[in-house]
Amino acid sequence: MNAVDASGSIRPVYAASVGLAGCLLCRVLCYTEQVRSSQLLKGVLDIAVMAALSRRELYGLELLERLRSEGLTPLGDPSVYGVLRRLEQDGLVTARLEPSAGGAARKYYSITPKGRADLDDADAEWSRLARVVNRLLEKRNDCEQR
Repeated sequence: MNAVDASGSIRPVYAASVGLAGCLLCRVLCYTEQVRSSQLLKGVLDIAVMAALSRRELYGLELLERLRSEGLTPLGDPSVYGVLRRLEQDGLVTARLEPSAGGAARKYYSITPKGRADLDDADAEWSRLARVVNRLLEKRNDCEQR
């Protein structure tokens, strides 16, 4: 975790160096960062799942590992399976069961034509939104440098 010192410089904070109150502060700040990250993730998880499925059919755990390998590390199983269930109900993905040599059958998911169209719309909207937010952040950074 980082902290801003009296001069405005950012420096790392180690729990052992700040005592019990600092440890609590570290936990609160880390939790706050996780909440903010998870709230942002909720808004884009449908897009991420459909984008991963647009490349090829994947079973649930394989999809979860793929998303995590792309950097969505705070992602939990219930989040992904909930999204998959909702996308399937909405007709954006389909699922099929296939026997597995290692035990229980695996449920494979693939994107539907309706899902591809929805993903194309989401891609365009995401690109537009990212440009707007990037412009705002650049303007903020320009003001801070003055």
